Amino acid sequence: MTGQFGWPYPRYLPDAVLDAMLARQSPKHLPKETRVDEQMELDEVTGRDLDETRRLLYMVLFDGLQSERWFNLAGTLVNALAHHSQLMGADEAMNDLRAIRAGTETAEHWALPLIKQINQRIASGGQ
Repeated sequence: MTGQFGWPYPRYLPDAVLDAMLARQSPKHLPKETRVDEQMELDEVTGRDLDETRRLLYMVLFDGLQSERWFNLAGTLVNALAHHSQLMGADEAMNDLRAIRAGTETAEHWALPLIKQINQRIASGGQ
């Protein structure tokens, strides 16, 4: 298959999306239904990211970062908080998780407000 410029492209990309990418057009030049579909897909991804971040926070509540492999959970959660859900910066998340591990902060005091914030964002459509 080829787009309007005659270049081959994967079959799973809609014509309008690929042609816009190749022409370096802004999304406002795409048909409205394509922009709506892309926004729905972005909202779905954001919802999944928030849900995954919440799941990791529940794991911290259960474990308190006391298991032998606590650093796997901590690293995954830092990434989720800083880059997927953007609830806090990576440095802040690492410092908070170190405090939980050391016992100077409780997992409940730290994680429950974040879970509440995620629930509110999911209820409002992920924004």
